[in-house]
Amino acid sequence: MEMRVDMKFTKLPNGFLCYYQHWFPENPKALIIMVHGLGDHIGRYNEFVSFLSLKGYACAAFDQRGHGLSEGRRGHIVSIEKLLDDLGFFYDFTIKSLGKDIPVFLLGGSLGGLVVLNFAVKGGKDLRGVVAACPAIKSLVPIPNWQKKIARVVAKVAPPVTVFNKLEFTQLSRDRDEIEAIEKDILFHRRISVGSAIDIDNNLRTVMTLAGRIYCPVIVLSGSKDSICDPRASKDFVERLASSDKKYLLYEGMFHDILHDVGRKKVMEDVELWFRERI
Repeated sequence: MEMRVDMKFTKLPNGFLCYYQHWFPENPKALIIMVHGLGDHIGRYNEFVSFLSLKGYACAAFDQRGHGLSEGRRGHIVSIEKLLDDLGFFYDFTIKSLGKDIPVFLLGGSLGGLVVLNFAVKGGKDLRGVVAACPAIKSLVPIPNWQKKIARVVAKVAPPVTVFNKLEFTQLSRDRDEIEAIEKDILFHRRISVGSAIDIDNNLRTVMTLAGRIYCPVIVLSGSKDSICDPRASKDFVERLASSDKKYLLYEGMFHDILHDVGRKKVMEDVELWFRERI
């Protein structure tokens, strides 16, 4: 299969210099735009991209601001609105680069899941559906109220100041090879700015209200042993969706990063089937 692959930097119309990758087969059946989570980067998704590419899908992804090879202080996303702005411009840039009128799907994991669900409210050209993998709808990471109060004070005067988040690598996956790879990965980080943390927390307070404003097809996936983002909140979100085409899948025993956990082949197959049924 002939494949056009681009791994480059581009400056989006809002001034954001981002690193992106495009995988475009000659006659793709659909375009999948992927959005990674907090601390992550697109270099970790080659296995999933290869799987989809061999099935005939065009794939696109970019390192979000403050992540991977893109510009910005590590972990300082500024705000959810900034991430939505970036995604909107990358969305248009990718469709123009592909130059084909085909269905478009968004896929986001963790914080990326929260971003694509927010984006679904606004919609987009040719958006056929949204996949949210272990989305950040309700955090299970315990943060004392006194720490939140201090963070809100600091965020007002120095929002870019970063701190280590509460993430432990062993919460992500049961696959030891994946954990070891993350530990050695210089692009994967565990930092978040106080300004970003407060903005995410504010968004989580109102995220459930988004469900009644989303009408496109949505599938939400969770690992039953996810100790970072609450699977029950994800199920509740799906039940509240305005869309008549909605689905929730729970994978027994899987941790937070279901695309890098033991048993991920089943997750990939389920996602590809969901795409195929909506093309």
